[in-house]
Amino acid sequence: MISVDITVPPLPCADDERTRVACQRAVRRLQRAQLAEARRIRQAVADGYTLTPAQLTSPCRVAERAEARQVAMWLMRTRLTWPLPTRDRAFPCDRIGRLLGGRDHATVLHGVAVIAARLASGRQEDAYLRHIVRALSATLDATYEAERRPPPAGRVEERGGGAGEDERVAGREDVPPPPASRQTARRTRHHGH
Repeated sequence: MISVDITVPPLPCADDERTRVACQRAVRRLQRAQLAEARRIRQAVADGYTLTPAQLTSPCRVAERAEARQVAMWLMRTRLTWPLPTRDRAFPCDRIGRLLGGRDHATVLHGVAVIAARLASGRQEDAYLRHIVRALSATLDATYEAERRPPPAGRVEERGGGAGEDERVAGREDVPPPPASRQTARRTRHHGH
């Protein structure tokens, strides 16, 4: 299990010691809830890509595992907020990195940017990525619904291409199969098989 320290800085709103302690406890409780949701996202992504959580957090750079990690980074960054006054209240990249095998915050920012760009692109190669992100989001939302609690209040961002793109891909029943591997795709493209 990965240990994540939860430190709460002094809160400026606390007038007396009792209020300050109560505020810190409330913030810690919210932070623990968000960390639990982050672990739930990590497990859902591992299940969606048929990986174990250990494979998802391993240092392996195989393309399929790297994509799965980047999807987990993107989901954590876009679906979760952090209950402390930060610049954008997004779930901190350093925490996401620790949950995904001790990665650096710059790696997390890169992974989030890569997935956001691929989701926004209308390229056919990214149709499977858009499909799996929608499926993972639906799975997480169904889990929240089953437990009769609202999903965590995250930032609202566009989750894919433009409106026409979402309708076009969402309405299709023939979702493309996942790419076998980049090597196979390269061979097919160059040799015309």
